[in-house]
Amino acid sequence: MKTSDVKELDISDELKCLQEKLSDIKSTLDKGELKEESFPITSRLDLLDRHSRTLQELYTKVTGMTGEAYKCDELVRRNFYDFTYHSLRSIHNNLCARAADLRSVEPTMREKEKETLRSLISYQRGREKQVEQLEKLWIGLFSPVCK
Repeated sequence: MKTSDVKELDISDELKCLQEKLSDIKSTLDKGELKEESFPITSRLDLLDRHSRTLQELYTKVTGMTGEAYKCDELVRRNFYDFTYHSLRSIHNNLCARAADLRSVEPTMREKEKETLRSLISYQRGREKQVEQLEKLWIGLFSPVCK
């Protein structure tokens, strides 16, 4: 087995692992109770804050993998691009929308809840910077794959 084959397997395996983590977040966000008013704000904040941290870690991981993913065959590059650009972005957008919903009720929150909301927004801003960084990398590295 060539070194490039090993790298492609490593990238593919890592993408599967990351996809599982992302699927866990997605399944939690898709639960109806999170959208209901009866679900306590503190619980929503804690859940979204935890998911934001995990998503931030996933973005950090894929940013570090980008150079190696670029060296892989077209199928692996396509899978990497689809995961980072579509799957991660979708969850990021979902979390941003949830944070915006919570921001609208911020005046009624207790101080600890406001602190958690600030943390959530901080993770959101960090992810937005990572999204920008990845997009700059993609333009240079993945543009032929992403057409």
